[in-house]
Amino acid sequence: MKLPQELEIRLANVSNLPSPSRVAMAIVDLAQDPDLNLTTVAGFINKDPALATKILRTANSALFAQRRRSDNLRKALIVLGLDATLTLALSFSLVSGFRKQQVAGINLSLYWRNCLLSATAARVTGEVLGRTDTEDLFLAGLLQDIGVLAIDRCEPGFYGATTPDNYDHDGLCDFEREKIGADHAEVGSWLMQRWKMPERLVTAVEHSHLHEPHDDPFNACVAISGAIAGFCLAPDNEGGTTKLAKLFSTTTCAPSEKLGEVLMELSEQTPDIEALYESDIMDGSQAETILEQARELMMMRNLQALRSAEVRTEELEEENRRDTLTGAFNRSHMMKILEQEFKASIENGWPLTVAFIDIDKFKQINDTHGHLAGDRLLIAIANGLKDNLRDSDIVTRYGGDEFVLIMPGTDTEMATAAGSRITPRIASIKHDLGDGLELSVSISMGLASLDRDSRFESLEELLAAADSAVYSVKQAGRNNFASWNTLNAEGLLVGAPQRNYHESETADA
Repeated sequence: MKLPQELEIRLANVSNLPSPSRVAMAIVDLAQDPDLNLTTVAGFINKDPALATKILRTANSALFAQRRRSDNLRKALIVLGLDATLTLALSFSLVSGFRKQQVAGINLSLYWRNCLLSATAARVTGEVLGRTDTEDLFLAGLLQDIGVLAIDRCEPGFYGATTPDNYDHDGLCDFEREKIGADHAEVGSWLMQRWKMPERLVTAVEHSHLHEPHDDPFNACVAISGAIAGFCLAPDNEGGTTKLAKLFSTTTCAPSEKLGEVLMELSEQTPDIEALYESDIMDGSQAETILEQARELMMMRNLQALRSAEVRTEELEEENRRDTLTGAFNRSHMMKILEQEFKASIENGWPLTVAFIDIDKFKQINDTHGHLAGDRLLIAIANGLKDNLRDSDIVTRYGGDEFVLIMPGTDTEMATAAGSRITPRIASIKHDLGDGLELSVSISMGLASLDRDSRFESLEELLAAADSAVYSVKQAGRNNFASWNTLNAEGLLVGAPQRNYHESETADA
Protein backbone atom coordinates (compact mmCIF):
# COMPACT_ATOMS: atom_id res chain seq x y z
CA MET A 1 0.00 0.00 0.00
CA LYS A 2 1.36 3.42 -0.97
CA LEU A 3 1.46 6.08 1.74
CA PRO A 4 -0.33 9.40 1.27
CA GLN A 5 2.04 11.59 -0.73
CA GLU A 6 2.23 14.34 1.89
CA LEU A 7 3.12 11.85 4.64
CA GLU A 8 5.75 10.16 2.48
CA ILE A 9 7.41 13.52 1.74
CA ARG A 10 7.46 14.43 5.42
CA LEU A 11 8.96 11.08 6.39
CA ALA A 12 11.57 11.30 3.62
CA ASN A 13 12.67 14.69 4.89
CA VAL A 14 13.21 13.51 8.47
CA SER A 15 16.97 13.36 8.99
CA ASN A 16 16.97 11.05 11.99
CA LEU A 17 14.50 8.32 10.97
CA PRO A 18 15.21 4.95 12.58
CA SER A 19 17.85 3.13 10.55
CA PRO A 20 19.68 -0.16 10.96
CA SER A 21 23.23 -0.12 12.23
CA ARG A 22 26.19 -0.58 9.93
CA VAL A 23 26.43 -4.23 11.01
CA ALA A 24 22.73 -4.82 10.33
CA MET A 25 22.97 -3.30 6.84
CA ALA A 26 26.03 -5.45 6.12
CA ILE A 27 24.02 -8.54 7.09
CA VAL A 28 21.23 -7.51 4.71
CA ASP A 29 23.80 -7.15 1.92
CA LEU A 30 25.34 -10.53 2.77
CA ALA A 31 21.96 -12.24 2.53
CA GLN A 32 21.64 -11.10 -1.10
CA ASP A 33 24.81 -12.92 -2.17
CA PRO A 34 23.78 -16.13 -4.01
CA ASP A 35 27.21 -17.69 -3.35
CA LEU A 36 27.17 -17.05 0.38
CA ASN A 37 28.44 -19.89 2.58
CA LEU A 38 28.90 -20.62 6.28
CA THR A 39 32.62 -19.80 6.18
CA THR A 40 31.94 -16.29 4.92
CA VAL A 41 29.18 -15.72 7.48
CA ALA A 42 31.33 -17.05 10.31
CA GLY A 43 34.16 -14.73 9.30
CA PHE A 44 31.82 -11.74 9.26
CA ILE A 45 30.20 -12.48 12.63
CA ASN A 46 33.56 -13.14 14.29
CA LYS A 47 34.46 -9.51 13.62
CA ASP A 48 31.79 -8.55 16.18
CA PRO A 49 32.58 -10.44 19.43
CA ALA A 50 29.32 -9.42 21.10
CA LEU A 51 27.28 -10.65 18.14
CA ALA A 52 29.30 -13.87 17.91
CA THR A 53 28.68 -14.55 21.59
CA LYS A 54 24.94 -14.12 21.18
CA ILE A 55 24.84 -16.44 18.16
CA LEU A 56 26.76 -19.09 20.12
CA ARG A 57 24.43 -18.71 23.12
CA THR A 58 21.41 -19.04 20.84
CA ALA A 59 22.66 -22.29 19.32
CA ASN A 60 23.16 -23.71 22.81
CA SER A 61 19.84 -22.46 24.17
CA ALA A 62 16.67 -24.48 24.70
CA LEU A 63 15.29 -22.84 21.56
CA PHE A 64 17.54 -25.14 19.54
CA ALA A 65 17.61 -28.10 21.88
CA GLN A 66 20.77 -30.00 20.92
CA ARG A 67 22.32 -33.02 22.58
CA ARG A 68 25.80 -31.61 22.11
CA ARG A 69 26.89 -28.10 22.92
CA SER A 70 28.51 -25.96 20.25
CA ASP A 71 31.89 -24.83 21.57
CA ASN A 72 32.76 -22.61 18.59
CA LEU A 73 30.95 -20.36 16.15
CA ARG A 74 31.27 -22.67 13.16
CA LYS A 75 29.52 -25.51 15.01
CA ALA A 76 26.86 -23.05 16.11
CA LEU A 77 26.26 -21.99 12.50
CA ILE A 78 25.90 -25.62 11.45
CA VAL A 79 23.25 -26.09 14.16
CA LEU A 80 21.36 -22.94 13.21
CA GLY A 81 21.76 -23.08 9.43
CA LEU A 82 22.76 -20.27 7.11
CA ASP A 83 19.39 -18.50 6.79
CA ALA A 84 18.54 -18.70 10.50
CA THR A 85 22.01 -17.41 11.43
CA LEU A 86 21.65 -14.35 9.21
CA THR A 87 18.15 -13.67 10.52
CA LEU A 88 19.22 -14.01 14.15
CA ALA A 89 22.27 -11.81 13.59
CA LEU A 90 20.06 -9.16 11.99
CA SER A 91 17.58 -9.38 14.89
CA PHE A 92 20.31 -8.91 17.48
CA SER A 93 21.81 -5.97 15.56
CA LEU A 94 18.47 -4.23 15.05
CA VAL A 95 17.43 -4.55 18.69
CA SER A 96 20.84 -3.37 19.90
CA GLY A 97 20.79 -0.35 17.58
CA PHE A 98 17.19 0.76 17.94
CA ARG A 99 17.15 0.52 21.74
CA LYS A 100 19.72 3.32 21.87
CA GLN A 101 17.56 5.76 19.90
CA GLN A 102 15.68 8.57 21.62
CA VAL A 103 11.90 8.92 21.48
CA ALA A 104 9.46 11.62 22.49
CA GLY A 105 6.04 10.31 23.52
CA ILE A 106 6.54 6.56 23.72
CA ASN A 107 7.01 4.32 26.72
CA LEU A 108 10.15 2.77 25.25
CA SER A 109 10.40 0.01 27.85
CA LEU A 110 6.90 -1.21 27.10
CA TYR A 111 7.50 -0.75 23.38
CA TRP A 112 10.49 -3.15 23.36
CA ARG A 113 8.78 -5.63 25.64
CA ASN A 114 5.89 -5.67 23.17
CA CYS A 115 8.25 -6.03 20.18
CA LEU A 116 10.14 -8.97 21.67
CA LEU A 117 6.97 -10.67 22.86
CA SER A 118 5.34 -10.20 19.42
CA ALA A 119 8.46 -11.66 17.80
CA THR A 120 8.41 -14.66 20.13
CA ALA A 121 4.66 -15.14 19.58
CA ALA A 122 5.15 -15.10 15.79
CA ARG A 123 7.95 -17.67 16.12
CA VAL A 124 5.96 -19.94 18.43
CA THR A 125 2.80 -19.73 16.33
CA GLY A 126 4.84 -20.84 13.34
CA GLU A 127 6.24 -23.77 15.31
CA VAL A 128 2.80 -24.88 16.51
CA LEU A 129 1.43 -24.66 12.96
CA GLY A 130 4.32 -26.72 11.61
CA ARG A 131 6.39 -24.04 9.86
CA THR A 132 10.17 -24.20 9.48
CA ASP A 133 10.87 -20.49 8.85
CA THR A 134 10.45 -19.55 12.49
CA GLU A 135 13.46 -17.20 12.66
CA ASP A 136 12.07 -15.18 9.75
CA LEU A 137 8.78 -15.02 11.66
CA PHE A 138 10.64 -13.78 14.72
CA LEU A 139 12.23 -10.96 12.69
CA ALA A 140 8.94 -9.98 11.05
CA GLY A 141 7.20 -9.97 14.43
CA LEU A 142 10.02 -7.88 15.88
CA LEU A 143 9.74 -5.23 13.15
CA GLN A 144 5.96 -5.02 12.79
CA ASP A 145 5.78 -1.93 15.04
CA ILE A 146 8.93 -0.18 13.79
CA GLY A 147 6.65 2.37 12.12
CA VAL A 148 5.81 3.71 15.60
CA LEU A 149 9.40 4.93 15.96
CA ALA A 150 9.29 6.53 12.51
CA ILE A 151 6.03 8.38 13.24
CA ASP A 152 7.44 9.54 16.58
CA ARG A 153 10.47 11.02 14.77
CA CYS A 154 8.30 12.62 12.10
CA GLU A 155 5.76 13.98 14.61
CA PRO A 156 7.46 14.43 18.02
CA GLY A 157 4.90 14.01 20.77
CA PHE A 158 2.40 12.44 18.35
CA TYR A 159 1.59 9.66 20.80
CA GLY A 160 1.22 11.90 23.82
CA ALA A 161 -2.57 12.11 23.34
CA THR A 162 -3.01 8.32 23.08
CA THR A 163 -2.62 5.63 25.70
CA PRO A 164 0.38 3.64 24.41
CA ASP A 165 0.89 2.02 27.80
CA ASN A 166 -2.19 -0.12 27.12
CA TYR A 167 -0.93 -0.83 23.62
CA ASP A 168 -4.30 -1.42 22.03
CA HIS A 169 -3.12 -1.94 18.45
CA ASP A 170 -6.56 -1.59 16.87
CA GLY A 171 -7.24 1.67 18.69
CA LEU A 172 -3.74 2.92 17.93
CA CYS A 173 -4.07 2.16 14.20
CA ASP A 174 -7.44 3.94 14.04
CA PHE A 175 -5.93 6.98 15.74
CA GLU A 176 -2.98 7.05 13.30
CA ARG A 177 -5.15 6.74 10.20
CA GLU A 178 -7.39 9.53 11.42
CA LYS A 179 -4.46 11.89 12.09
CA ILE A 180 -1.96 11.13 9.29
CA GLY A 181 -3.81 8.92 6.79
CA ALA A 182 -1.84 5.72 7.46
CA ASP A 183 -1.09 3.41 10.39
CA HIS A 184 2.29 2.42 11.79
CA ALA A 185 2.25 -0.96 9.98
CA GLU A 186 2.07 0.84 6.63
CA VAL A 187 4.74 3.32 7.67
CA GLY A 188 6.94 0.46 8.90
CA SER A 189 6.54 -1.33 5.57
CA TRP A 190 7.58 1.85 3.72
CA LEU A 191 10.58 2.25 6.01
CA MET A 192 11.71 -1.35 5.51
CA GLN A 193 11.56 -0.92 1.75
CA ARG A 194 14.01 1.95 2.12
CA TRP A 195 16.30 -0.37 4.06
CA LYS A 196 16.03 -2.90 1.20
CA MET A 197 14.69 -5.58 3.49
CA PRO A 198 13.40 -8.81 1.86
CA GLU A 199 10.00 -8.29 0.24
CA ARG A 200 8.53 -11.11 2.28
CA LEU A 201 9.21 -9.25 5.53
CA VAL A 202 8.00 -5.94 4.09
CA THR A 203 4.66 -7.49 3.09
CA ALA A 204 4.24 -9.26 6.43
CA VAL A 205 4.76 -5.99 8.33
CA GLU A 206 2.34 -4.12 6.05
CA HIS A 207 -0.43 -6.64 6.81
CA SER A 208 0.50 -7.24 10.43
CA HIS A 209 -2.58 -5.55 11.90
CA LEU A 210 -5.23 -6.95 9.55
CA HIS A 211 -7.28 -9.34 11.68
CA GLU A 212 -8.88 -11.32 8.88
CA PRO A 213 -8.16 -14.65 7.16
CA HIS A 214 -4.72 -14.39 5.50
CA ASP A 215 -3.95 -16.19 2.25
CA ASP A 216 -0.26 -16.36 3.22
CA PRO A 217 0.27 -18.46 6.39
CA PHE A 218 3.52 -16.56 7.09
CA ASN A 219 1.62 -13.25 7.21
CA ALA A 220 -1.05 -14.87 9.38
CA CYS A 221 1.51 -15.89 12.03
CA VAL A 222 2.84 -12.32 12.14
CA ALA A 223 -0.64 -10.78 12.17
CA ILE A 224 -1.80 -12.74 15.21
CA SER A 225 1.46 -12.21 17.12
CA GLY A 226 0.71 -8.59 18.02
CA ALA A 227 -2.69 -9.52 19.42
CA ILE A 228 -1.11 -12.31 21.49
CA ALA A 229 1.53 -9.90 22.84
CA GLY A 230 -1.10 -7.30 23.72
CA PHE A 231 -3.14 -9.98 25.47
CA CYS A 232 -0.14 -11.15 27.51
CA LEU A 233 0.96 -7.64 28.53
CA ALA A 234 -2.49 -6.29 29.38
CA PRO A 235 -2.83 -5.65 33.12
CA ASP A 236 -6.26 -7.28 33.14
CA ASN A 237 -6.96 -9.77 30.37
CA GLU A 238 -9.70 -11.63 32.22
CA GLY A 239 -12.33 -12.79 29.75
CA GLY A 240 -10.06 -12.02 26.82
CA THR A 241 -9.05 -15.62 26.19
CA THR A 242 -12.24 -16.47 24.28
CA LYS A 243 -11.93 -13.34 22.15
CA LEU A 244 -8.26 -14.05 21.40
CA ALA A 245 -9.01 -17.70 20.54
CA LYS A 246 -11.65 -16.59 18.04
CA LEU A 247 -9.27 -14.02 16.55
CA PHE A 248 -6.52 -16.66 16.37
CA SER A 249 -8.80 -19.01 14.44
CA THR A 250 -9.99 -16.25 12.10
CA THR A 251 -6.51 -14.96 11.34
CA THR A 252 -4.61 -18.24 10.96
CA CYS A 253 -7.50 -20.46 9.77
CA ALA A 254 -6.29 -22.96 12.39
CA PRO A 255 -8.40 -24.51 15.19
CA SER A 256 -8.79 -22.09 18.09
CA GLU A 257 -7.62 -24.86 20.45
CA LYS A 258 -4.11 -24.42 18.99
CA LEU A 259 -3.88 -21.12 20.87
CA GLY A 260 -3.42 -23.12 24.07
CA GLU A 261 -0.30 -24.73 22.61
CA VAL A 262 0.98 -21.32 21.49
CA LEU A 263 0.55 -19.76 24.95
CA MET A 264 2.10 -22.79 26.65
CA GLU A 265 5.14 -22.71 24.37
CA LEU A 266 5.32 -18.91 24.63
CA SER A 267 5.58 -19.09 28.42
CA GLU A 268 8.40 -21.65 28.07
CA GLN A 269 10.41 -19.75 25.43
CA THR A 270 10.09 -16.25 26.89
CA PRO A 271 12.80 -16.72 29.57
CA ASP A 272 15.27 -17.82 26.87
CA ILE A 273 14.41 -14.80 24.69
CA GLU A 274 14.80 -12.53 27.73
CA ALA A 275 18.28 -13.94 28.36
CA LEU A 276 19.40 -13.72 24.74
CA TYR A 277 18.17 -10.16 24.24
CA GLU A 278 18.99 -9.05 27.78
CA SER A 279 15.47 -7.75 28.37
CA ASP A 280 12.61 -8.27 30.77
CA ILE A 281 9.48 -9.15 28.79
CA MET A 282 6.92 -10.41 31.30
CA ASP A 283 7.01 -10.25 35.07
CA GLY A 284 6.37 -13.35 37.14
CA SER A 285 2.66 -12.73 37.72
CA GLN A 286 2.00 -12.13 34.02
CA ALA A 287 3.88 -15.28 33.05
CA GLU A 288 1.96 -17.35 35.61
CA THR A 289 -1.37 -15.94 34.41
CA ILE A 290 -0.54 -16.79 30.80
CA LEU A 291 0.52 -20.29 31.82
CA GLU A 292 -2.77 -20.82 33.67
CA GLN A 293 -4.77 -19.66 30.66
CA ALA A 294 -2.71 -21.89 28.39
CA ARG A 295 -3.47 -24.86 30.63
CA GLU A 296 -7.15 -23.97 30.60
CA LEU A 297 -7.20 -23.82 26.80
CA MET A 298 -5.29 -27.10 26.58
CA MET A 299 -7.74 -28.70 28.98
CA MET A 300 -10.67 -27.44 26.91
CA ARG A 301 -9.01 -28.83 23.81
CA ASN A 302 -8.56 -32.20 25.49
CA LEU A 303 -12.16 -32.17 26.69
CA GLN A 304 -13.36 -31.35 23.19
CA ALA A 305 -11.20 -34.11 21.75
CA LEU A 306 -12.58 -36.52 24.34
CA ARG A 307 -16.14 -35.43 23.58
CA SER A 308 -15.49 -35.85 19.85
CA ALA A 309 -14.20 -39.36 20.53
CA GLU A 310 -17.27 -40.10 22.65
CA VAL A 311 -19.58 -38.78 19.96
CA ARG A 312 -17.81 -40.89 17.33
CA THR A 313 -18.04 -43.93 19.60
CA GLU A 314 -21.75 -43.30 20.04
CA GLU A 315 -22.13 -42.90 16.28
CA LEU A 316 -20.33 -46.19 15.67
CA GLU A 317 -22.44 -47.92 18.30
CA GLU A 318 -25.56 -46.52 16.67
CA GLU A 319 -24.36 -47.75 13.27
CA ASN A 320 -23.85 -51.21 14.76
CA ARG A 321 -27.41 -51.19 16.08
CA ARG A 322 -28.94 -50.33 12.72
CA ASP A 323 -29.84 -52.35 9.67
CA THR A 324 -27.68 -50.87 6.90
CA LEU A 325 -30.45 -50.96 4.29
CA THR A 326 -33.59 -49.76 6.05
CA GLY A 327 -32.17 -47.84 9.01
CA ALA A 328 -34.41 -49.82 11.37
CA PHE A 329 -32.81 -51.48 14.37
CA ASN A 330 -31.22 -54.81 13.44
CA ARG A 331 -32.07 -58.21 14.85
CA SER A 332 -29.23 -58.26 17.36
CA HIS A 333 -30.28 -54.98 18.91
CA MET A 334 -33.93 -56.02 18.73
CA MET A 335 -33.21 -58.89 21.10
CA LYS A 336 -31.44 -56.57 23.56
CA ILE A 337 -34.39 -54.18 23.58
CA LEU A 338 -36.89 -57.01 23.96
CA GLU A 339 -34.99 -58.53 26.87
CA GLN A 340 -34.99 -55.16 28.66
CA GLU A 341 -38.66 -54.47 27.94
CA PHE A 342 -39.80 -57.99 28.84
CA LYS A 343 -37.96 -57.79 32.18
CA ALA A 344 -39.45 -54.36 32.93
CA SER A 345 -42.89 -55.58 32.00
CA ILE A 346 -42.68 -58.61 34.32
CA GLU A 347 -41.23 -56.63 37.24
CA ASN A 348 -43.62 -53.65 37.00
CA GLY A 349 -46.78 -55.24 35.58
CA TRP A 350 -46.64 -53.10 32.44
CA PRO A 351 -48.17 -54.41 29.21
CA LEU A 352 -45.92 -55.19 26.24
CA THR A 353 -46.83 -56.11 22.66
CA VAL A 354 -44.65 -57.68 20.00
CA ALA A 355 -45.73 -57.80 16.34
CA PHE A 356 -44.29 -59.93 13.54
CA ILE A 357 -44.78 -58.42 10.06
CA ASP A 358 -44.25 -60.12 6.69
CA ILE A 359 -44.47 -58.29 3.37
CA ASP A 360 -46.97 -60.21 1.27
CA LYS A 361 -45.61 -61.86 -1.91
CA PHE A 362 -42.23 -60.14 -1.52
CA LYS A 363 -40.35 -62.93 -3.32
CA GLN A 364 -42.62 -62.51 -6.33
CA ILE A 365 -41.88 -58.75 -6.39
CA ASN A 366 -38.15 -59.43 -6.15
CA ASP A 367 -38.25 -62.01 -8.93
CA THR A 368 -40.38 -59.81 -11.21
CA HIS A 369 -38.85 -56.36 -10.71
CA GLY A 370 -35.35 -57.15 -9.42
CA HIS A 371 -33.51 -56.84 -6.14
CA LEU A 372 -33.03 -53.08 -6.45
CA ALA A 373 -36.80 -52.59 -6.52
CA GLY A 374 -37.03 -55.04 -3.60
CA ASP A 375 -34.53 -53.01 -1.59
CA ARG A 376 -36.48 -49.82 -2.23
CA LEU A 377 -39.66 -51.55 -1.12
CA LEU A 378 -38.06 -52.69 2.14
CA ILE A 379 -36.93 -49.12 2.87
CA ALA A 380 -40.42 -47.78 2.04
CA ILE A 381 -42.15 -50.31 4.29
CA ALA A 382 -39.78 -49.55 7.18
CA ASN A 383 -40.52 -45.82 6.81
CA GLY A 384 -44.24 -46.49 6.48
CA LEU A 385 -44.28 -48.45 9.72
CA LYS A 386 -42.36 -45.69 11.54
CA ASP A 387 -44.79 -43.06 10.26
CA ASN A 388 -47.79 -44.97 11.63
CA LEU A 389 -46.49 -45.80 15.09
CA ARG A 390 -46.02 -43.86 18.32
CA ASP A 391 -42.63 -42.39 19.17
CA SER A 392 -42.30 -44.98 21.93
CA ASP A 393 -42.79 -47.89 19.51
CA ILE A 394 -39.72 -49.45 17.89
CA VAL A 395 -39.33 -50.78 14.34
CA THR A 396 -36.73 -53.53 13.82
CA ARG A 397 -35.78 -55.62 10.82
CA TYR A 398 -35.82 -59.30 11.71
CA GLY A 399 -34.46 -60.54 8.38
CA GLY A 400 -35.40 -60.73 4.71
CA ASP A 401 -38.87 -59.22 4.34
CA GLU A 402 -39.74 -59.65 8.02
CA PHE A 403 -40.03 -56.81 10.55
CA VAL A 404 -40.70 -56.90 14.28
CA LEU A 405 -42.46 -54.09 16.13
CA ILE A 406 -41.83 -53.58 19.83
CA MET A 407 -44.69 -51.67 21.48
CA PRO A 408 -44.08 -50.96 25.20
CA GLY A 409 -47.14 -50.12 27.29
CA THR A 410 -49.51 -51.72 24.75
CA ASP A 411 -52.07 -54.31 25.84
CA THR A 412 -54.28 -56.60 23.70
CA GLU A 413 -56.97 -53.97 23.11
CA MET A 414 -54.49 -51.29 22.10
CA ALA A 415 -52.56 -53.78 19.92
CA THR A 416 -55.74 -54.74 18.09
CA ALA A 417 -56.49 -51.06 17.42
CA ALA A 418 -52.94 -50.58 16.11
CA GLY A 419 -53.22 -53.61 13.81
CA SER A 420 -56.57 -52.45 12.40
CA ARG A 421 -55.03 -49.02 11.70
CA ILE A 422 -51.64 -49.99 10.33
CA THR A 423 -52.43 -52.82 7.89
CA PRO A 424 -54.89 -50.88 5.68
CA ARG A 425 -52.70 -47.77 5.70
CA ILE A 426 -49.64 -49.68 4.51
CA ALA A 427 -51.74 -51.35 1.78
CA SER A 428 -53.00 -47.95 0.57
CA ILE A 429 -49.53 -46.44 -0.02
CA LYS A 430 -48.10 -46.39 -3.54
CA HIS A 431 -44.35 -46.92 -3.29
CA ASP A 432 -42.00 -45.41 -5.86
CA LEU A 433 -39.58 -48.22 -6.70
CA GLY A 434 -37.71 -46.36 -9.47
CA ASP A 435 -37.80 -46.45 -13.26
CA GLY A 436 -41.40 -45.28 -13.19
CA LEU A 437 -42.56 -48.27 -11.16
CA GLU A 438 -45.18 -47.53 -8.50
CA LEU A 439 -46.48 -50.40 -6.44
CA SER A 440 -48.78 -50.98 -3.50
CA VAL A 441 -48.19 -53.98 -1.26
CA SER A 442 -49.93 -55.45 1.74
CA ILE A 443 -48.54 -56.88 4.94
CA SER A 444 -49.46 -59.69 7.29
CA MET A 445 -49.18 -58.79 10.97
CA GLY A 446 -49.24 -61.09 13.97
CA LEU A 447 -49.47 -59.60 17.47
CA ALA A 448 -48.88 -61.02 20.92
CA SER A 449 -49.42 -59.03 24.11
CA LEU A 450 -48.14 -59.59 27.60
CA ASP A 451 -50.82 -58.03 29.81
CA ARG A 452 -52.99 -58.78 32.81
CA ASP A 453 -55.05 -61.36 30.85
CA SER A 454 -52.19 -63.08 29.04
CA ARG A 455 -48.97 -64.14 30.77
CA PHE A 456 -45.84 -65.58 29.16
CA GLU A 457 -43.13 -67.36 31.10
CA SER A 458 -40.34 -66.22 28.81
CA LEU A 459 -39.52 -63.84 25.99
CA GLU A 460 -39.24 -66.83 23.65
CA GLU A 461 -42.86 -67.76 24.38
CA LEU A 462 -44.01 -64.18 23.60
CA LEU A 463 -42.13 -64.17 20.29
CA ALA A 464 -43.43 -67.62 19.39
CA ALA A 465 -46.98 -66.39 20.02
CA ALA A 466 -46.55 -63.39 17.70
CA ASP A 467 -44.97 -65.69 15.08
CA SER A 468 -47.93 -68.07 15.35
CA ALA A 469 -50.33 -65.16 14.89
CA VAL A 470 -48.68 -63.93 11.68
CA TYR A 471 -48.59 -67.51 10.39
CA SER A 472 -52.37 -67.75 10.91
CA VAL A 473 -52.87 -64.52 8.94
CA LYS A 474 -50.81 -65.85 6.01
CA GLN A 475 -52.75 -69.14 6.11
CA ALA A 476 -56.00 -67.18 5.96
CA GLY A 477 -55.02 -65.19 2.84
CA ARG A 478 -52.64 -62.41 3.98
CA ASN A 479 -53.30 -58.60 4.00
CA ASN A 480 -54.58 -58.60 7.55
CA PHE A 481 -53.60 -58.79 11.18
CA ALA A 482 -54.36 -61.13 14.05
CA SER A 483 -53.75 -61.05 17.78
CA TRP A 484 -52.54 -64.29 19.39
CA ASN A 485 -54.43 -63.33 22.52
CA THR A 486 -57.77 -63.19 20.65
CA LEU A 487 -57.10 -66.26 18.52
CA ASN A 488 -56.04 -68.23 21.57
CA ALA A 489 -59.12 -67.17 23.51
CA GLU A 490 -61.38 -68.27 20.68
CA GLY A 491 -59.53 -71.51 20.17
CA LEU A 492 -58.67 -70.64 16.56
CA LEU A 493 -54.88 -70.59 16.78
CA VAL A 494 -53.13 -72.39 13.94
CA GLY A 495 -49.80 -73.91 14.93
CA ALA A 496 -46.65 -72.41 13.45
CA PRO A 497 -43.09 -73.69 13.18
CA GLN A 498 -40.95 -72.78 16.19
CA ARG A 499 -37.91 -70.56 15.63
CA ASN A 500 -34.72 -69.92 17.57
CA TYR A 501 -35.19 -66.19 18.09
CA HIS A 502 -31.66 -65.59 19.40
CA GLU A 503 -30.07 -67.14 16.32
CA SER A 504 -28.28 -64.56 14.14
CA GLU A 505 -29.54 -64.19 10.59
CA THR A 506 -28.29 -62.12 7.69
CA ALA A 507 -31.07 -59.93 6.35
CA ASP A 508 -31.95 -61.01 2.83
CA ALA A 509 -32.74 -57.82 0.95
